[in-house]
Amino acid sequence: MRRDFVANASHELRSPLTVIRGYLDTLAEDPGLEEGWRDPVHEMRRQSERMQNIVQDLLELSRLESGKGEAEQTPG
Repeated sequence: MRRDFVANASHELRSPLTVIRGYLDTLAEDPGLEEGWRDPVHEMRRQSERMQNIVQDLLELSRLESGKGEAEQTPG
């Protein structure tokens, strides 16, 4: 039951994190971004990447625990 919860929660978190990360990437690359927002946007971007990595780790752990073979290999 725990394994299913972790897998489902991870999948549900993946989509919103991808959207958030996309907007943050766009903001970070915007030359018109006010100077006062640069550091906060970069920190939010770094933290969203961290959350994406945690979700990916949880999904990999779920696959390993399910006994469905090896975890998916992704370049990191």
